[in-house]
Amino acid sequence: MRTMADQDADVIISYLDELPPAAVADLHDDIHMPGLRIGRQPRPSMPYAGVEWLLPTAVVLYFAKSYFDGFLKEAGREHYHRVAAALANRWARFFGPTPEIKVALVATAGKVDEDRPYSPTLSLMAEGVAGRSFKLLLCDHGSPDQVRTAVAQFLQLVAQLHAGSLDPELASELDRKYRRAYGMVLLALDPVSGRLVVIDPLRRPDGEAPQS
Repeated sequence: MRTMADQDADVIISYLDELPPAAVADLHDDIHMPGLRIGRQPRPSMPYAGVEWLLPTAVVLYFAKSYFDGFLKEAGREHYHRVAAALANRWARFFGPTPEIKVALVATAGKVDEDRPYSPTLSLMAEGVAGRSFKLLLCDHGSPDQVRTAVAQFLQLVAQLHAGSLDPELASELDRKYRRAYGMVLLALDPVSGRLVVIDPLRRPDGEAPQS
C-alpha cells in the first residue's frame, strides 16, 4: 500500500479508478486539516488471489508513520475523531444492504465469507512498528455510531503503539492474540462489547485487542 512514499503523504486514499471522483474528493475534504499531507492513489480493477479480509477494499484510508509521529502530535487526537465522524457521516455511501458504492470482490476459492460480515467497500490501514501493518475491518451492516467508535479506537490504538504509551501487558496481549498474515494485524469492533477485537483471517474473531 505504501507505494506513494515519494509523495511524502501522511494519509493515502487508495481507491479503484472506476469509482466516481466524488467518492474520494469529498472524503479528502472531510478529513483535511492544515499541515496534513493527503495523497491519492487510484488503482485498476483486477481479480485478486487471497483471503478476502486481507484483500484491499474499494477505498482504503492508509495512515503512514508520519501521521502518528508528526502530524498527530501537532493536531492532537481531535483529528482522528474528525476522521471517525467523516466516515460515519458517509455511512450510506459505503455500508448497508444497498451502499451507493457497489463492488464485486473476487478471492481465492473457498476463502470468501458467504455471510460477508465486513465491508468490501471501505477499510482503514495504518503503518505500525516492527514491520507490521494494521487493518480495520468495518462491519458492513453496523450503524454509523459503530463506524465512528471503531475508527476512533483504531487510530487511538495505533497512535499509542507509536508513542510507546500502550500498557505493556496490553501490548503483550496483542502480540499473543494476533494472527500474522503477511505482517498484517486485523482488527474489528465487537458490537456487543464495543471494543476492538483481533481477527483471524481464516476464522472468526478470537479475542479482544488492547484498549486504552
